[in-house]
Amino acid sequence: MLTDGNVITPGGTNALTDVFGVAATKLDDALPRLVDEQPEQLPSHGTGTLKLKRYWVDIHGGQYDAAGLFDFLRDHFAELLPQTVRMKSGPNGAPSLEEGETLTLELPLRGDVQVRVGELLDQRLTLLTVAGHPIAGAVRFLTDTDGDAVRFEIQVYDRPASAVDEVIMRTVGGWLQRSTWIDLAQNVLQASGGEGTVQTEEKELSERELNVVNEWARTLSAQLSRNATSSGRD
Repeated sequence: MLTDGNVITPGGTNALTDVFGVAATKLDDALPRLVDEQPEQLPSHGTGTLKLKRYWVDIHGGQYDAAGLFDFLRDHFAELLPQTVRMKSGPNGAPSLEEGETLTLELPLRGDVQVRVGELLDQRLTLLTVAGHPIAGAVRFLTDTDGDAVRFEIQVYDRPASAVDEVIMRTVGGWLQRSTWIDLAQNVLQASGGEGTVQTEEKELSERELNVVNEWARTLSAQLSRNATSSGRD
C-alpha cells in the first residue's frame, strides 16, 4: 500500500478519525491481537492421513528426576529448540509457557507460524497448531520414569494443513520436522547430563483413531475458549 501511494499526505484528512470519529489502532497493538484471536487448527481441518510420530529418549544417570526434567523443559523451552527453529519474543518480551499463550515460531522454508499452549499439567505440555501453520494437529511433551531411567518423549499427532503442505511434507518438510524433534530430544538429553539414545517411531492412524485424537484436541480448544471468555468477563 505504501508503494502504491495509498497514504494520507501531510495535511490531508484522515476520514477514519475526522469523519467517522473512530480511534485508530496501531499495528503494534493490532497484530498481536490478530495472532491471539486466530483459531486452533485441529486434525480434522487437515488433509491426508493423520500420523503419530514419537521421539523419545530414556535418560540414565541424569541430574533430574521426571518432575525436575519437565520443569527444566518448561523454563528453558526456547533455548532447547534446535538452531533451525527460533521462538520470537512478543511486545511484552519472551512468551511464557502458560495455558492459552500463543507462541510464534520461525520455521525453515515457512517463516513465522503460531502454536498455542493447549494444556500444561504435571509433566505434560500440549501445543495446538494455529490457523496458518503448515500442519493441523497437536504436539505433546511428556516426562516419566521408566525403571531406573527418566524418559523424555515427544508425541506428534498431525497431518498437512492443505494439499500444498502435503506435497512439501512428503519431501523436504517431513525431513526438517523429523530433524527438529530429534535435535530437541538430543538437547534435552545433553542438558540433563545423562546418557541415552534418541529413538523414533511413526505410524498412520485409522479413521477411528483420527476421531479420538480430534475429539481430544477439540476438547482442549473448547476449554481454551471458555477460559478466554471467562477472563474477558473478569
